Amino acid sequence: MSLALADAGGSADLVSPGAAVALSDDSGAADRVQAVQSGHDTGTVTWTAHQAAPRWRVYPAQRWETTGMTCRWQAAPSEARWAAEALPTRWEATLASFEPISALSLEEINVNWTGALAGTSIDPTGQTTGQAQLPVAMAFPVSSGNPSAPAQPVTWETADWLDGTTSTGYIAQCLVGPGGGALTLAAGEYDVWSKITGTPETPVKFVGTLTVY
Repeated sequence: MSLALADAGGSADLVSPGAAVALSDDSGAADRVQAVQSGHDTGTVTWTAHQAAPRWRVYPAQRWETTGMTCRWQAAPSEARWAAEALPTRWEATLASFEPISALSLEEINVNWTGALAGTSIDPTGQTTGQAQLPVAMAFPVSSGNPSAPAQPVTWETADWLDGTTSTGYIAQCLVGPGGGALTLAAGEYDVWSKITGTPETPVKFVGTLTVY
């Protein structure tokens, strides 16, 4: 709307329009009228109406929310009820005498055998059981020079069991040397093996290296 003024100096600072001004907005809040003076000229002052910012704003709301929960039941692996571990073999053979011998000497080569496992024991001599002795033998291949890979036995010599011992294990003996031995060994190094022939086992063991000078 427009209002007539006498001159710029006498213009009113505040104008209250007498007529109703119809404005509308989304929120229904009261409208605002702003007066803008048109310079210092006499004549007509133009009033401009601007829409006011809404008083109320509406935002979408959510009453219920859901979140995931951990499961009631869980499963984890447990230790096995049963466990198995390796045990040493039943039969073990060691040199009872490992002294170097002379090629001119007639001597017994002695090997100590044990046959125990988990509280049980086998007597290959039959002394404590009254059963027949298990045959025992020895072999003396020329040494390979490597105890981890000894020379393989080829010829087996008959050995005997030493009766009446009170030591742990059982002593097998093989007589070597000139004048009655199972064989005569020349000077050198020999890998000594021993074998027991039994049922169901026939253990064959590398015993060690014998030096003959």
